[in-house]
Amino acid sequence: MLDNNLHDKLRALGRHIVQPSLTTSKHPPERYSLLARTVGGELVPSESGAFVAVSQLFPYGFQYGDMLLEKSFGDLAIPLSAFLIKDGGKEINPSQLLFIDTETTGLGGAGTVPFLVGVGRFIQEGFEVRQYLLPDYSDERAMLNILLADIGESSIIVSYNGAAFDIPIIQDRVIINRCEQKLQFESQVDVLHAARRLFRRRLRDCSLMNLEKALFAYERGDDIPGYLVPSVFFDWVSTQNCDQMNAVLEHNRHDILALCLLFFHLKELFESNGTGLVQVDDLYSLSRLYGRRHEHNRSLTACERITDIAGEKVADDILLHQGFVCKRLGQFDRAIEFWMTVATKGDMSSREILRVDEELAKLFEHQLRDFGRAEFHAERHIARLESSSAEKAVPEVAVKRLERIRRKRSKL
Repeated sequence: MLDNNLHDKLRALGRHIVQPSLTTSKHPPERYSLLARTVGGELVPSESGAFVAVSQLFPYGFQYGDMLLEKSFGDLAIPLSAFLIKDGGKEINPSQLLFIDTETTGLGGAGTVPFLVGVGRFIQEGFEVRQYLLPDYSDERAMLNILLADIGESSIIVSYNGAAFDIPIIQDRVIINRCEQKLQFESQVDVLHAARRLFRRRLRDCSLMNLEKALFAYERGDDIPGYLVPSVFFDWVSTQNCDQMNAVLEHNRHDILALCLLFFHLKELFESNGTGLVQVDDLYSLSRLYGRRHEHNRSLTACERITDIAGEKVADDILLHQGFVCKRLGQFDRAIEFWMTVATKGDMSSREILRVDEELAKLFEHQLRDFGRAEFHAERHIARLESSSAEKAVPEVAVKRLERIRRKRSKL
């Protein structure tokens, strides 16, 4: 059964939602009650249709693989900047967070209907997931009404690819169904983009299920494949077969809980300068993220951890990046050390080798004013360009750089 808080929300819908015990002009079909009983939910009738509501609480301390649902998740302010490329300069109250995931009849377009919408939020006892299930297409407006009542104007919507998929679909369906209330919220965080920035280099596959497996050591056992989810709803509508509907709701609950835990995992990694990261590729990605935000000291901290973990076994593109970080902080000797490592051990035809000689020439010319070494690297840069570019001409900027360095050297 649903808690009192949800019943309060249902009553707040006024004339749209009526108490189940009251007589309505149109009783929901018996098959709706069958669906509600099958998924362990409550059938909620209204003047615009009916929907099935299911609620599940994950108490604080709940363990999901290696990840714990901690009480602090619901208490501490969250920097929005942890999920953006640029510094957002704003903190989020956990009470504003509303984690959303939908199961739909298709992959987008005007005919796509969200037949199951799950929302997760923190309450006093833990993390509560509420799910609203559509019994039939004609009841969509009723389900959307309760969803809109659940989303407040101060809500921060958290999703996984929701900015491009879930939220636009919900907005379209609200308009198509002529709901009186609009979909309004303060802002949204799409965790997919933050996760990709950190883990795509190492994992490639940044699906939510692959991330929970790689980061939390959690692997779903008999989870229903996503491509089968729409067929379960179609089967229910056409034949009243709801044998697989519980699996769909379980899949949706897993997605929302995993989304919540990933959200706080990313927040912790960002605030701790990647203390929990042990993979070189992840630290490199974090360092690059800090660099794009001009937080060069934090970028350097991540770089130093790369050296501690990998020693001399570091890829050329990471060494190139480490040199750039040191140069931006005025640590020219360290930048030279990183770049010379590439110049002496790297693949002679690699893009990094070409870039290193160019950067060394610029560093010796402008920062250190060592025109002899600047000329050496400028000449080698051109020679390597000529040997690797086939019939392509050497860029004019490289030729002019060498000429300028030679003029400066001749005046000494």
